[in-house]
Amino acid sequence: MDGDAPLLSVIIATYNWSSVLRYALLSAQSQTFTDFEVLVIGDGCTDDSAEVVASLDDSRFRWENLATNHGHQSAANNRGLELARGTWIAYLGHDDLWMPNHLDVLLRELETKDGDVAYSLLMLVGAQDCGGRRLAGCFDNGQFPRGAHLPPSGVVHRKALVDRCGGWLDYRVTKGSPESDLFVRFLDGGAKFVNVAELTVFKFPSSWRPGSYAKRNCNEQADFFTRMHEQPDFLVRELIELGIAQELLKPHTRVLREPAAAHVLPGALIEHCRQNRGLTRDAPKEGPATYIPSPAMARLIDEEIRRSHANRFAVFQIFYARDGHYDSSLQTSTVVPIEKWTRVRMPLEHPSDGGPLRIDPCDCPAIIEIASIALRRGRAIEWRAPGSALDNVSLGGDAVRVGVGRTLKIRSVGNDPMLFLPPEAPVASPLVLVCWIRISYDE
Repeated sequence: MDGDAPLLSVIIATYNWSSVLRYALLSAQSQTFTDFEVLVIGDGCTDDSAEVVASLDDSRFRWENLATNHGHQSAANNRGLELARGTWIAYLGHDDLWMPNHLDVLLRELETKDGDVAYSLLMLVGAQDCGGRRLAGCFDNGQFPRGAHLPPSGVVHRKALVDRCGGWLDYRVTKGSPESDLFVRFLDGGAKFVNVAELTVFKFPSSWRPGSYAKRNCNEQADFFTRMHEQPDFLVRELIELGIAQELLKPHTRVLREPAAAHVLPGALIEHCRQNRGLTRDAPKEGPATYIPSPAMARLIDEEIRRSHANRFAVFQIFYARDGHYDSSLQTSTVVPIEKWTRVRMPLEHPSDGGPLRIDPCDCPAIIEIASIALRRGRAIEWRAPGSALDNVSLGGDAVRVGVGRTLKIRSVGNDPMLFLPPEAPVASPLVLVCWIRISYDE
């Protein structure tokens, strides 16, 4: 590495929003830690972003523009990683802001705890006409859960991890977000994640702001940046606003909720966000102001719904094997109404490694009737077991086979019946399991 190489490289991916880019650059320039370079990578920009970078007259800042637009920051981030000379990598969204101590705090914690990846708390600021606030980067016991969403603006990681685990994947081949995929690979590659329980980032999610790339406003960032540097009690005031917003359940956005398939089909989640931002041929769709719960609150809401509907619905789950064992964290769930024939349609979210796909059709003593099970890829049927062919399905747990004819009939003598598909049944994504089922209480 060059003798004059900086300790850290900041990568800012940007696309045609020069007014807001200025404030991200200023927040990087205002850091109390100064041994860094800033690589601003345009994703096929056609505006005056290059001039904005040059106007700061800072030798640590470098501009490069990709020849074409790739639709996501992955390509720009990868180019930044190719150019980076630092031992450490930090990311800053072009519409996000760092507190002045952001890099200082994360690097100090990485050194103290000998970590590979550090992440701080981020405040997600709701759209202007909504008033909601959320915290990101907070997990139980400060332990980063595999697959959890972590906004890149709050992350610093060793550059060497990219050599070991690979860089950013194109959003069209990842299910969910490319950043979640990247951090999963870091975690699986043995990286030590370090939690910094300090608020150092303000994020203004563009996907919460309908048509944000068409409007290209920067008034929110301008206001926050000014107050951040002029109000001594800025952080206290913002934490109070966060508390008020969460107590009153203030809404965060007017964009419509993403379809369920957005979390399953490769590229679908990012494409939905691109539409919200005004970056696709389809115009953003707005609806009533919506509250977006945190993952923990979403689980509590889901549990409360299940409790209140316990006598009307049963929980239908798919479990996937990992190295031959079924991990409770790898499962897909839905609910099935009691006493009705129901067509269950569930995308397979994980591969099943070393064991067949496992189905837990209900969570109560019941009579279970299954007319057919199929695995589809688009319109094509990859595997199907109708009627008597279901005799090849193995049972486990509390399941007892009653008979097989036009339907497979099972009695669950407890709360944990299990069915295992035959080994020849395919389990690779993006398959969808389709099952005709009726569940009746076993009086």
